[in-house]
Amino acid sequence: MNRKSNNAASQRGLPRTGSYMKHIQCAALAAITGQTKQAIARQRYPGDTILRAAVGGATSDGTGAELVSDVGLPQEQFTNSVNLQTPFDHPAVKPLRIQVPFLTNLAGANAEPTAASIAPAEAIPVSVGTFAAREIAPARRAVLTVLSQPLFELPDPLPILTRSTQRPLIREVNSAAWDPTRAGSLTSGAFEKVAGGSTAVDVDWDLQELLEEGATSANAKFLVWIGSPVTTRGLTGLRTAFGNFAYPDLSVREGGQLLGLPYVVADGMPDDVLVLVDASELFLARGLVDIKVSQDASLVMVDDPSMDAGDGTGATTVSMFQTHSVALIVAQTVNWAMRRADCVAFLSSFDPRSGISTA
Repeated sequence: MNRKSNNAASQRGLPRTGSYMKHIQCAALAAITGQTKQAIARQRYPGDTILRAAVGGATSDGTGAELVSDVGLPQEQFTNSVNLQTPFDHPAVKPLRIQVPFLTNLAGANAEPTAASIAPAEAIPVSVGTFAAREIAPARRAVLTVLSQPLFELPDPLPILTRSTQRPLIREVNSAAWDPTRAGSLTSGAFEKVAGGSTAVDVDWDLQELLEEGATSANAKFLVWIGSPVTTRGLTGLRTAFGNFAYPDLSVREGGQLLGLPYVVADGMPDDVLVLVDASELFLARGLVDIKVSQDASLVMVDDPSMDAGDGTGATTVSMFQTHSVALIVAQTVNWAMRRADCVAFLSSFDPRSGISTA
């Protein structure tokens, strides 16, 4: 990412990712040319001392030596930039969610006891709470992409590299977390309200019913809406019978407020689903984003491979070296769970085109 785009990222509150992407470029060029990463870093980015420390390229005059302790900083910056584009690190969610380690027994509740007011000498009603252990297993979210070798040799490939590595991973994390049709998602098996119509009155009625009937154990103060950019666009364009925007506090770029609750836009979610979740009931476990680069790999060039490490079935492969290509794996270990299952619900079958309708 160049200086201008880095400044723009900072103004939006996103961490700078340039040093890590430069690191990836240097690693790819090292594989292509046979030079060391240190030599390429000095040639291409002599002023980036964090990068040179990260690749072990401190200069003879010692200008990078004091930054050796910051070797992990570029990767952390890149990881933070990815995390910030998921609902888990949105300002309305991050202070409330619960960060936990993988494979740790956590206390979860399936149903909670209830209280009652009683008269003198009246028996106290019995209510039973059921509790269960939660454990978050490591789950790898990854994208494997192939890029042309000449891309890495261009003067400024960083914007393309950043988009090619970040966005697919962000979309996969958001889809795996919030798509009700995916096993292991936070909404799988949750309360579902099917949309009843496309007018402003219909949509508002559906949202109010979801608030009343779904996420019944949620703390109303901590509820958050989550929707895709397309879903959000449909809501922002929805007009009342008088021609006014039904939800003027919503924005596709920034999210905003919907019925007085924070709204988060999540790229990668289904376009016909709107999620309502109590952010204070979210368990989250995750590690850093890791990127691996290879020009020596031979890949099966399909988007639905059937083999695994225990299956030696043969398949046609393509050599990265022979085709002047570079393979990149972008991966993050991240998984989640709800402390209480009835603290998340979703509206389904929402028509994003409903924004053209009026009450």
